[in-house]
Amino acid sequence: MARRTRLAIALLFILAVLDGGLSGALANAPRNVQMYQFFASTIAVVSLSFWWVHNDSVARGVRRSPLLNVGIVALAVVFVPVYLFRSREPGARLKAILTFFGLFVGYVVVAVSAESIVTTVA
Repeated sequence: MARRTRLAIALLFILAVLDGGLSGALANAPRNVQMYQFFASTIAVVSLSFWWVHNDSVARGVRRSPLLNVGIVALAVVFVPVYLFRSREPGARLKAILTFFGLFVGYVVVAVSAESIVTTVA
């Protein structure tokens, strides 16, 4: 696994802890404050995802279309697997896509756990 990929995964889980922790800490905050936190965490995760896709495509010599770039930013959960399918050899596609969805589920589990911990402590 490439160094930047490991860094992106580590940053993803750091963001999950921060996102969940802030959600728990802001549970009783006004609704608009919660929406700002949600918006900021979404922007951070999408930016990190796009940064990883960019680095991966440069390393693999894969050219992404502008439409795929927009799709990755707008709906990463659909378009990152499309990128993974196009950029991997036939034998490695399923593993890459399942790894992506595993990271997605892992992010949710870590964020919800952090939120539960902060809510319980507070």
